[in-house]
Amino acid sequence: MNFLSNERLQLVAWFLSLVVFILALYILLLNPRHTANRHVSGLLFLLAVNLFAMGLMVGGVPAAWYGMPLNAATVPAIPPAIFVTSVVLLKPKWLHGRWRWFLWLVYGLVLLPIVLTVAD
Repeated sequence: MNFLSNERLQLVAWFLSLVVFILALYILLLNPRHTANRHVSGLLFLLAVNLFAMGLMVGGVPAAWYGMPLNAATVPAIPPAIFVTSVVLLKPKWLHGRWRWFLWLVYGLVLLPIVLTVAD
């Protein structure tokens, strides 16, 4: 008996994606004006989209065509998003100091793969 069939892996990935998406909404709605809540919620939303794309790619071949662009857009954007979120959580004053230009560069690295994938 195969406990990890393609359908079960797909359902597990989609369930985890739903849980992470609900957690992202919950964190955002706790205090939407706080910078840390917005950044953590954005990172979790990015991870939820990535898990959803992985669930699409586990399934059959026609569904994989929809999952590949989502995965190509989110995988390169996750490490810079983790970096920005960790800076916001550990050193929040860097968002208002002279290092702000560096964080805007990292924000560009987060958005660049998404914009290029949509343009393609």
